[in-house]
Amino acid sequence: MPWASDYEAVGRDGGCVKFDINTATVLRYDSAPLFVCSRGGNIAKDSGRVAHTVPVDGPLARVVNEFNNEFGTQHRPVVYDGSGDARLALINGEVDYALLTKKHVSVVTETDPSITCEQSLASAGPNSLPEQTGNPKLAFGWDMTWMAINMDQTQAEQLRKDMLAAHSDCSSAIGTWTKCNTVYTTSWDLTKDEINARWETMVESQR
Repeated sequence: MPWASDYEAVGRDGGCVKFDINTATVLRYDSAPLFVCSRGGNIAKDSGRVAHTVPVDGPLARVVNEFNNEFGTQHRPVVYDGSGDARLALINGEVDYALLTKKHVSVVTETDPSITCEQSLASAGPNSLPEQTGNPKLAFGWDMTWMAINMDQTQAEQLRKDMLAAHSDCSSAIGTWTKCNTVYTTSWDLTKDEINARWETMVESQR
């Protein structure tokens, strides 16, 4: 089952949903860091309207606030019902920036080549804002674990093989959804320590 970092964050803050990665076999791990798309400005310097999805006071709104706290900017969040609406607002010029995942980045940049998108909010990397500023609150993404629960190791490994075969087939349902594995970074063999390091960063970014 897919288990996203935002759901885990809800569970830790008193929600009714929460699993322990350490007690399950992780079949695969997906990373979907947030990109900052721009019509030409620099979000760390040039204040503007920033499109993101609901809720109004949710984690993406906190990302915008963190930009303002970190850089002294005065960005104004503009909230949309879905990422499709947020990306359309950027394309149409309703906003100056949009916070989008890679799946939506490809649509934006193909529609309007003048729009640029940077993986500024990745949890690691020399060009990421968390790396540059030392501010862990600027690390943001919807990482997902796929865990085998109530299975023995043999069953879990067979399920992993079946999933890997489906991913390798670009015409399969998951192959179509991931655009032949180009819009998510999927890892199949991370260690528990590597998973926890990434997972904890992304979960805490949602809280």
